[in-house]
Amino acid sequence: MKENIVMQSEHICVVDDGLVPNLDPPIGTEHCDWLYGIFGHETSCTRYWTCWNGTATEQLCIGGLLYNENAHSCDWPENVDGCQKHPLCNEDPNGNVPLGKSCNRYWQCQGGYPRLQRCPAMLVFDRRSLRCVVPPTDECEIPTTTLSPQEEEENSRPGQQNKRPDYPDGQPGRQRARN
Repeated sequence: MKENIVMQSEHICVVDDGLVPNLDPPIGTEHCDWLYGIFGHETSCTRYWTCWNGTATEQLCIGGLLYNENAHSCDWPENVDGCQKHPLCNEDPNGNVPLGKSCNRYWQCQGGYPRLQRCPAMLVFDRRSLRCVVPPTDECEIPTTTLSPQEEEENSRPGQQNKRPDYPDGQPGRQRARN
């Protein structure tokens, strides 16, 4: 009888009939397809998971980069398939967009993804020039007091509580099927 040697993980298996046995499927956890590795986030194009011994740690791509599942790293948006830009930034992927009735907050689109911004002290956001200017403007007077975070939230995003503050409708990105 001829013996064959098959490697399974770190164990050597001796097979005497020449057939390779069924190998066990990879061991994974909630966010980790395998115990070790880097895996895409389920709902966000800007986030990913690093897994060490099955423990997942959420990571963030910075500087306008998105997670590229093929390269297993953060990459330029044009190299990442399946990540949709936010509709708020369709008109100008690198411009500013007014935020509701807010006089000092606005959305700054960076590569098609909105980031919440605030004008420096004593400046207001001008809806015509789409930048922070010295008041008054047509819509905003000279700021006299600073709004509380709750008042600012009510004025800027009605009905949007309990969502990520840096995106107009919660987390951007795509839904991916997990196998």
